[in-house]
Amino acid sequence: MSIREILRQNRVFSKLPEESIVSLEQAARLIPFGEHDPLTGGGLPVHAIFLILKGYVRTVIFTEADEELTLHFYGPGDMFGWTAMYSGARDFPMWIGAEKGELLMLPHDVVHPAIRSSQPSMEEVNRYLAERLLQTYQDLAAETSSSAKGVDRYPLRMKVGDIMTTDVVTCTAETTVSEAARRMRERDIGSLVVMGERHEIRGILTDKDMVTRVLAVRANPDTTTVESVLTDKPIVITREAFYYEALLSMMNQKISHLPVADEKGLTGIVTMKDLLDAKSHHALDLTCRIEQAGQLQDLYLLADRVDELADRMKEEGMRAADICKVIADYDDRIHRRILHMIENELQQEGYGSPPVPYCWLQMGSGGRMEQPRRTDQDNALIFRDPPEHSRLETEKYFAVFAEKAALALESFGFPKCPGGVMASNPVWRKPLSVWKTELAEWILQPDMQGVRNLTIFLDFRPIYGTFEFAHELRLHVLYLVQNVPGFLHRLLTDDVNSQLHLGWFERELDLKTRLGVHFVNALRILSLKHGLPQVNSLERLTALTAAGVFRQEEFELYRETYEELMRYRVEGIRKIELGEVSKGERQRIKGLFHATKDLQAFMVHAFQLEGYSV
Repeated sequence: MSIREILRQNRVFSKLPEESIVSLEQAARLIPFGEHDPLTGGGLPVHAIFLILKGYVRTVIFTEADEELTLHFYGPGDMFGWTAMYSGARDFPMWIGAEKGELLMLPHDVVHPAIRSSQPSMEEVNRYLAERLLQTYQDLAAETSSSAKGVDRYPLRMKVGDIMTTDVVTCTAETTVSEAARRMRERDIGSLVVMGERHEIRGILTDKDMVTRVLAVRANPDTTTVESVLTDKPIVITREAFYYEALLSMMNQKISHLPVADEKGLTGIVTMKDLLDAKSHHALDLTCRIEQAGQLQDLYLLADRVDELADRMKEEGMRAADICKVIADYDDRIHRRILHMIENELQQEGYGSPPVPYCWLQMGSGGRMEQPRRTDQDNALIFRDPPEHSRLETEKYFAVFAEKAALALESFGFPKCPGGVMASNPVWRKPLSVWKTELAEWILQPDMQGVRNLTIFLDFRPIYGTFEFAHELRLHVLYLVQNVPGFLHRLLTDDVNSQLHLGWFERELDLKTRLGVHFVNALRILSLKHGLPQVNSLERLTALTAAGVFRQEEFELYRETYEELMRYRVEGIRKIELGEVSKGERQRIKGLFHATKDLQAFMVHAFQLEGYSV
């Protein structure tokens, strides 16, 4: 898109006459920026208006104790530099790149006379600044409310550098386990960072490694070296990473120690205890409460706490996709705890332990980790094929188990699926061999119901039990899809035949059915076409780009579209009254439609190249 087109689509500059647009176009500069790059402000003079084209920017202030606090995140379409232009004051907050992106810089000495000569543009600037001021007041009100309730306000925006330990105890791969244990005991720590000959991070050794890989196998700690028991290639984080990024890494990878490093090497270590000690009321407290809940009633009392966490993350400016991943992690933990309790309940009622291993699957938006709030139950159950003599007994056990699970999840706040897509429905509860047979039937002879079932099922993700069943089933699906290409063509045709156009004379727009579904469908179909196992839409997009399906600029466009669609979901906005939206919001919605139609057209073209007509 040219600079002139960018200006013409902007809510402020679009109202300027053509000669002013030409002047701005000639004076404008495109400025790339990276993560953590200081852009302007922080008490320095600001000489331009900045329009964010790609990526995200955050505003930062420093407290009297020199603590850095992030006030808000701004994304594509947002602008800054207006206050400095009209007041002549130095911009108080500092503007810093939150990720790689691009700005359009427009000098004040060109913008100011252009805006001053256009009354409509002046009024739009005033509206824009009023909206920003209202947002500031709302943030301040939320801040005051949280403080009044005794809730720590900034845990998710703290930096790893603020809470990490800089005095890191290390060892080499040649160190004996007994020597490593002595160092841990002397320093009262639970891990050592293992360094290589060139001072690179070779691995990490934890107390858990020593218990499971030395004591449990009765190895001699005096002769066993760290090299044979360390955790190789540990996940490493930077001191500039946010608290919530460390939290996500630890929760997702089920680890409790993260080395901190920069381009020069090891700078510190952050542990789960550091995160726990950083604040007294935050996400990890909720994690502990879920894991320690002894009864279902204890879990039900935590439902509001999960909602409060989602609200706090939204208020603190976390990106929508990250909020959804955090909430998905908590939903998974809740599911696992509920399922474990039901196993115990059935044992007490005389049903015994599960008769065969099984796997519980999340599907739909929960499977894709794209739910900002508790959504309808979309789940399924796979269990190992039982011996013929115990088949009925096994099916009875899992029928009771699934029904109890559905009731317990409903009590927590996960509504039952109106379409019955739940493990309590026999259609979604089967032995592994039966799942394989029925999936083959859905793919080989796809009728309308089979296509619908597969659209729901293909976003499955294992969350409890024997994950190998889910992995085996996914490989089976990918094999079938690769060998029955006509099936994907059927999915493609089904998506293309649905409505995807924007009519401004319509009164209401459903973002999910008119946009989100098509975006998710396209990435699902393309991922299956290329044999990729990812489920989350952003992970699918990343994997497709790595496979050479998308160019980098296409990746950036679709990633921004995904983030914007997720933002609406996090805000709880599914339907938009088109007659009430601002011009800027119209442009944003229009951009989402163009990008989604572009993605759909890309998908259609990919199949036409293989001889399919659409």
